[in-house]
Order: sequence, then C-alpha cells, then structure tokens
Amino acid sequence: MKDKVMRRANNRETTNFEAFKIYSTVLGGDQLYLSAAVTRQTEQSHLLTERLYTELLGRLVRDGYEIIHERIFASLQYHHQIIAARAAALRAHGLDASSPLTFIQGHPAHGRGLAGVQMRAFRPNRAGDSVRTIYEGDFPVGKSWVRNGASFQIVQNMYGESDTADRYHESCEMFDRTQKILQQNGASFKNVLRTWIYLSKILDWYGEFNRARNARFTEYGLLGLSEKENTEAEQIYLPASTGILGENPHGAASTMDVFAVAPDSRNITITHSSGVQQKSPYRYGSAFSRAMTLKEADVTHILLSGTASIDEHGKTAFTDDVREQIRKTFHVVQALIDKEGASLGDINEATVFLKEGKDLETYWRVADEFGVPDFPAILLIADVCRADLLFEIDAAVAFA
Repeated sequence: MKDKVMRRANNRETTNFEAFKIYSTVLGGDQLYLSAAVTRQTEQSHLLTERLYTELLGRLVRDGYEIIHERIFASLQYHHQIIAARAAALRAHGLDASSPLTFIQGHPAHGRGLAGVQMRAFRPNRAGDSVRTIYEGDFPVGKSWVRNGASFQIVQNMYGESDTADRYHESCEMFDRTQKILQQNGASFKNVLRTWIYLSKILDWYGEFNRARNARFTEYGLLGLSEKENTEAEQIYLPASTGILGENPHGAASTMDVFAVAPDSRNITITHSSGVQQKSPYRYGSAFSRAMTLKEADVTHILLSGTASIDEHGKTAFTDDVREQIRKTFHVVQALIDKEGASLGDINEATVFLKEGKDLETYWRVADEFGVPDFPAILLIADVCRADLLFEIDAAVAFA
C-alpha cells in the first residue's frame, strides 16, 4: 500500500510504502538520485525486491532516465533470489538485465534480506549529452556519460581474483584492474573523485589494505615516492572514499566502485577538502580526502567520505558511547559541508552503518536532534574500520 508523496523544497520526493521508502531527488532537470530503503521485512526477499524495483524502474522509464550507478545492499544468503527478481523487473520494463551492478552484503537494520537499493540516473537533454556502457571485454562494468561538455565515468564491482597469494596482492589487483579500465576510457586514478570500497572481515586487515592502496596510489602518481613529498597531507589530491565491512558474492577480499571525471571535461571545477574538524586521514595511513566537491554550472556535488567519530588528532572520540559518537559524526559532517553552502538536508544519498543493531533507536533520536529524522539513508549493521568505532555515515550531497 502506498501513502501520499511528500514534496520538499530541496527537490526531493519521499514515497512511503508498506515495507520500504523511496527517496527521489532531481537536480538540474536531468540528474536523479534514487534511494529505496527497506523499513521492515514483511515478505520473502524476491517479492520485496520485485515490488521495490517495479516502483524504481517505473519512475526511470516514465521520465526517460538511464541508470549510471546501481548498488544493492542485502544479506548475502539472499543474493540469488534478489538478483533474479531484479532481472525479471528490468526485463519487464524493457531494460537490460545485465547492466552494471554492485551487490554488497549489508545486514539490514530490520531483520535479514534486502536492506535497500541506491541508484543514480541521468537523462540526456542537451546536444552532445549521452550515456554509454563501459565494458571489460564483453562484460559491462560501468557507465560513462557526457553532460554539458563534461565527461564522467563510474566503474563498479571491481575486485581481485580470490585465488591470488594473499589479500594484499588481491587488493592490488583490484586497483590495477580498475586503473586499466579507466585508462582504456581516457582517464586514470588521477581523475577519480570518489571510491567506495567494501572489505571482507575489515578489522582483520584494514592496515594491510591501506598499505596496498598506498602502494598503488604511489605507482599511479597520486602519492610521492619520498616521505618529504607526502608531508603536507592536506595538500595531496586524493579521492574521497568509504572503507567499510562488506562481503560480496565473489568471495573476494575487497570490492570497489569508482567515480571519475575525464581530464578534458569543461564547465566544471573540482576541489578537495581535508575537513574542518578532522585533518587528512592520510596522516594516519589512509589515503583519501574527507570530501571532494564537484561544481557544475547548475549543480554542486559534495562527495562525502565515510565519516566517523574521530578527533583532530586521528583518535577515536567517545569510545563506548554510541550516542556521542553519532552526535560527533553529525557535527563533523555539518561543519564540512557548511563551508560549501550545503546543509544536512541536502544529503540525497547516504549509507548509515551501525556496529550494533540495538543502537538503532539511539541513531533515530540523534538524527531527529539534527533535523534529519527522515533523509535518504540505507541503514546497515556493519563493522567500521576500527573496533571502537560504533557508527559511520557516507553520503552524496547535491544542490542547485
């Protein structure tokens, strides 16, 4: 059963269904953020997936949008059911069921099964605008689109072979595979604004993963070869990133999506931020920026990295106090996006990670305190990159 649609001043519509909510935000007349968050498990996963996708795809087809990024968060044991239901829904709407997809185990905050779906879509409006599929051999692995003279790429569901010698080299292979595809499409990691990285058993080897990323970023020219070149961490151009627990259907140590802007793009500006209340995470070994800001002529996008309760010295703040960790995180995010003229209400896509499901009500109370009791977030239970971090949020902030 569907409730009424609520229209908001920031171009967002929220539609309530019996078991899920769909958040829809249109920016610039041709860019669409869609998030579907499951609110309770009322039926079998394949039926819930079919209902949810029918609503999402109906909106896309009706208004002429093409998917440029798609992720599913769900319990891994339901992978086959969910993928089959998605494929059936796509075919029913005349769409290609083999289109690029990233499936991540995201334990729902409400039971087991499907947690939610995130999509970005684009509708070519201007002369020269277009969307095309990126292939690795014959297999679709991403989308490239041109908007107002700028060319963008998302390469997704990248991973290394699980039979390599160890997780370090498997992660290196993941980066190398992605770099090769980017280069084949006229870009490289030097043009990447955002990465989303999901690590199996993250607490066992996050330091090892960071060494692999640093090694590859050095090879690709993002980091210097000498310690002196990397001293001013805040001045180093690094992508925004999420690094979080997430198993995948391939049994790989890690899987990754990346968002890049082609080097010959026009009518845009790009800046990176080391944060306001937090310094560059590269100061403690993690090679990413706190956020990247992409300004088009008519839309500003802030690509917010995974953010948690970390103080200006890189230490965990409010250990064992989930309420204060959540409050600290919201304060950090608020300060970071405020300098770009955005507010928490401009978050159009978010993933919220809680270490313990019992803390869900605490999260809702704090979200209400900050004026965002209902924003486009998929709620997941997952380990963060440190055992004493109890909460993390990543987000896409965009406004016209």
